This record gives sequence, C-alpha cells and structure tokens, in this order.
Amino acid sequence: AVENGGLDVEMAQARFMGCTLEEAVRSHAVVFAAEEARRGEKVVRWESWWEEKLRASAAAWKA
Repeated sequence: AVENGGLDVEMAQARFMGCTLEEAVRSHAVVFAAEEARRGEKVVRWESWWEEKLRASAAAWKA
C-alpha cells in the first residue's frame, strides 16, 4: 500500500497492523516493565519507568 502510493506509512500501519507504531512500542514496553517488576519483586511506576527509558534511549543515540 505504501509502495504503490495508496497510503502513507502511518495509515498503512493502522490499517494493516491494527495499531499505530507508538501503540506497538508502548505495548512492548509494558511487557518489559512487567518483567522488570517480576524479576525485581518490586512495583514499577509506569510514568517514571517510561521517562527513565526514554532518557536512556536518547542518551544512547547521542553517544
């Protein structure tokens, strides 16, 4: 659909995958947060966990 010019990437993602790229990334991140909580036997606060991972990712891209 994208190669044929019928849809842009975001529209094709939503139409054929049923979610946006951001939704896919966040849903995977929730699983990683849950695993961290399970392995560490702790409560993971989603907002602070997500912000920490975004900061770490941004720092890694700058390096």
